[in-house]
Amino acid sequence: MQMLTKMIHLCGVWTDDFELDAGALPISDCEHIPCFAHLLQLVVRDRLRNLTAARSVIAKCSKLTNLVHQSALFCGSFETAMGSGSIIPRANETRWNSTFRQFRAILALDKTKLNTLLHECGHDNLVLTCKDIGLHGEVVRILLHFCEATDLTQGDKTVTISYVTPIVLSLDKQLQQPSNLCSSFVSALRSSLRDRFASIFVQLEITNPGACHDESSTSRFNSCLLIAGYTKC
Repeated sequence: MQMLTKMIHLCGVWTDDFELDAGALPISDCEHIPCFAHLLQLVVRDRLRNLTAARSVIAKCSKLTNLVHQSALFCGSFETAMGSGSIIPRANETRWNSTFRQFRAILALDKTKLNTLLHECGHDNLVLTCKDIGLHGEVVRILLHFCEATDLTQGDKTVTISYVTPIVLSLDKQLQQPSNLCSSFVSALRSSLRDRFASIFVQLEITNPGACHDESSTSRFNSCLLIAGYTKC
């Protein structure tokens, strides 16, 4: 603790994940870096709500999950048809990656068996069409990189602050890949990513089409510690 406090004194940087002892450091003299995983969640969560192209399949996934967890009768039929090891996790509103894991679990199910089950149980409105399946797979593919980044930076046994710049640049590169089914969603995600981490792109002299307006949280990732860890590799 004493050594880490000395390092923060020298660098003038502290994060949401580090709790300081009372009187250990004059916080006013330091630059506060907000939680990186939380900002990634904000990037995805807001854009996910506005994903109009896949709104229908997202609603179907949510209703299917509720059926599995709230109806004992349907849950029994689901386990019989899909196998006892088939599980659809609940989504947590405060963590977008729980929604991603829900989508991925449903994507892994046998769609023929699932649609047959839904039809036999009188839930034809939840049957997944070919278009639904295509959109579903594309959304999971796009969000997979954000989920991996979130998990990577939530480790409690490794120093993860040095991952910030490489992750942001990698996500930006991934979002440059074309998407035939969710192009507007990809574009909105990339714009939000560049807005919230604008200072990284500015300091690395990468053109930023957006402008960050929230100085209190989104443009603070401009510490030399974060940039140097990437540029000197």
